[in-house]
Order: sequence, then C-alpha cells, then structure tokens
Amino acid sequence: MVRTQLLDPKRYFAERERLSVGRAGAVVVCFWVVSVVALTAFVQSLEPATGSLETSAASMYLTQSIIVAVYGVVALWLCLAVALHFLACWTGGQGRFFEALSIGGWAFAPPQLLAPVVVPIAISVGRTGVGQPDESGVAVFQGVRELIRSGAFDAVLAVLATWTIVLWAYGLEQRYELPFVRAVGCAAAVALAVVATVFVITLGFR
Repeated sequence: MVRTQLLDPKRYFAERERLSVGRAGAVVVCFWVVSVVALTAFVQSLEPATGSLETSAASMYLTQSIIVAVYGVVALWLCLAVALHFLACWTGGQGRFFEALSIGGWAFAPPQLLAPVVVPIAISVGRTGVGQPDESGVAVFQGVRELIRSGAFDAVLAVLATWTIVLWAYGLEQRYELPFVRAVGCAAAVALAVVATVFVITLGFR
C-alpha cells in the first residue's frame, strides 16, 4: 500500500472508494517517531566534539524539541489539510475535509524513506561545524548551522517538496475532481508556503 501511494499515487487515490484518515494518521505518528530518533542521534553525535560542559544544554534542547514536535506535527498536519481543502474547493473542487486529512497526511511519508540516507549525512556534516567545547551550549546551534549552510538541507527540502506536490496533486485530482493542472497549482501553493516558512525559520542559521 505504502509503495503504491508513494510511487503510483494516481492509482492509489483512484482505486479506493473511501480514504482512511487512520492510515494517514499512522504515517504522521511514524514521522514523529522517526523525527525524534533522528534528532536524538544528531544531538548525541555532537557530544564527543563538545565535551561534558555542553551536555546539559544539549539534553535540554533535545527535550524541548521533542515536546514541541508532539504538538507541532499534529498542528502541521491539520494546517496542511485545511489549506488543501480550502484551495481545492475554492478552485472548483468537490470533496470532504477528511479526504484532505488523508491526502495531507501522506506528505509525512517521503521523509521517513529518505531518513536512512539523510540522517547519517546530516550527522557527518553537522559535526564538522562544531568548534571547541565551551560553556555557552552552542554546539547544537553550530551543528545545525553547518548542516544548513552546506546546501544538503536545501537539496533534501527541494526533493521532498517536489515529491509532496506530486502526491497531493494526484490526490486532489482524484478525490476533489479537479483538472490535473489546477490540482498541481493547489498542491504547489501549499508546498511552497511550507518551504517559505522553513526558509524564514532557518534564516538565523544561514
């Protein structure tokens, strides 16, 4: 099912009489778990380079990030569904909100497939940006800054955005009965809004 949805989304959305919000929700939960594991691995990988003085700061950063991620992932899923549903209906589509929840939730699947490749690269690049240990607790900031400035972050973001646009476009085409070009426009508008938000958030690291 997952392979069909990610590699042949048109067939997936066309063949199902009713989309399952539960399956999309499971994908979102798995995304949160993978994100927590990846973030933990990234922060812990910095410890040998930072020494013991920054351990408490790194642990505090990790704990806060995990807590924020619980609410952030759910809020993001709902916001994506609302945006997709609104744009699809505004452009002449006919569908129900639970279908937008299902379509939006599948956007959390591609990052999980790329994680086994992306996380080791992120750890390697991030550690090169960590300087000498000090008492300021800036190791995590240095690691993230190096990762973002390396260009790897933007490259992965571009791949995920493109993949997501394709998933959403076929979902809106099949479930909201939109012409494909119009569905692509709706999907691209939401995806680019997310990319722009991520860019603004990461400006401090650039």
